[in-house]
Amino acid sequence: MKREAPPLRELQAEFERAVLEGGRPAFTLTPGGRLDADGALAVYREGYFARLTDALGETYEGVQTALGRGAFRAACRDFIAGRPSSFYSLYDYGAEFAALLASRPAAG
Repeated sequence: MKREAPPLRELQAEFERAVLEGGRPAFTLTPGGRLDADGALAVYREGYFARLTDALGETYEGVQTALGRGAFRAACRDFIAGRPSSFYSLYDYGAEFAALLASRPAAG
């Protein structure tokens, strides 16, 4: 008897969880090229955080300069981990970032 595949929405939610929270998805991930499954997932994970960090850096360019690259990236990582993007455009992401920055101790 053929096993029915889960609905696409469930697969997408499981993949999102694996990208945002780490670990492996419950389904089999078939990578391309020379990557294994963990390497392929790492490409998505790092790319996701990199794109959102870049978007925040463009929006908050002065803050990035004032904090320095390392502190800014750390703030971005905290923000992104707590607020996954639900926007089609990266320009719409990050409206609440200023509130996170205001809650952090000032860099000395």
